[in-house]
Amino acid sequence: METVDVRNNGADDARNVVARCNLVDPSTNEVVDTYSKYFKVIEAGDHQGFSVSLNGECGTAYKLEVDISRDEK
Repeated sequence: METVDVRNNGADDARNVVARCNLVDPSTNEVVDTYSKYFKVIEAGDHQGFSVSLNGECGTAYKLEVDISRDEK
């Protein structure tokens, strides 16, 4: 289990923020599991944290990649 902290360092509120977490096998660069977390609003200067548990094979050293996006619609 990993904890992800999404921070808004901007001067304006961020709306429709999505944090996409990918568990990646670095030997093949293959994504083996994915989890997405949606935030309606993260206010300027604020942060939101969440825990994520992704599934992979025992004995394999994975890396966690996190991509943050937002839609200003």
